[in-house]
Amino acid sequence: RVHGEKWSTNCVLESGVSMEDKAAKGLKNSLDFTFEPNSGKKVLKNKNSFKTNSFNGSLDLEFPSLNMKPLIYSSFVFGCPPHPSCLVGGEVSYDTMRNRVSKFRYSLAYIKNDFCANLSFANHRDVELSLHQKLRDKFEAGVSVNYPYGSDSMNFTVGTRYIVDNKVDIKARLDNQGKVGLAYCLKLSKNAKATLGAQLGQGKHDVGLAMDFSC
Repeated sequence: RVHGEKWSTNCVLESGVSMEDKAAKGLKNSLDFTFEPNSGKKVLKNKNSFKTNSFNGSLDLEFPSLNMKPLIYSSFVFGCPPHPSCLVGGEVSYDTMRNRVSKFRYSLAYIKNDFCANLSFANHRDVELSLHQKLRDKFEAGVSVNYPYGSDSMNFTVGTRYIVDNKVDIKARLDNQGKVGLAYCLKLSKNAKATLGAQLGQGKHDVGLAMDFSC
């Protein structure tokens, strides 16, 4: 059993507990609680996942308010036996308050060594392509391109990650709107991690600090 707590500078408190490989091998269950003191908003999430060598599935329940019906999120990924580098996946979101499917997505992925390519379709309309490559032992890069249905333009994001040592890694990203995101992640101890992040662009700059504790 693992218990964790998070705090960020936008005054959001998170606490959770998780168990893995207890009821069955490959099964993980967690319960997370989020509280925003400024607005009084409380969110409860129950996450459940099961994975084997060729399958990974999840079923999550999110209660936007403690007295509301949940949002249900389900996803799965499985490998193709003749082609172990190819994966097929799907994702469905269901709103029990409105009794309707709010989102669905299906994907095809190819993974080989340090390279990964993913093509997905959301709601039969939006198309997204993402590529990720580990260039060196300490350096990774990726790009994501999204084409919304009915739009005349594409959205893209380019990101990198550099691992300085076993305690520090630095992340950066840039999108087509000129927004730049930077993150400095520091492992304080075995059970504590701090992340300092900033987003710059379009005359608005945001800076935040997040602390992650587990025991």
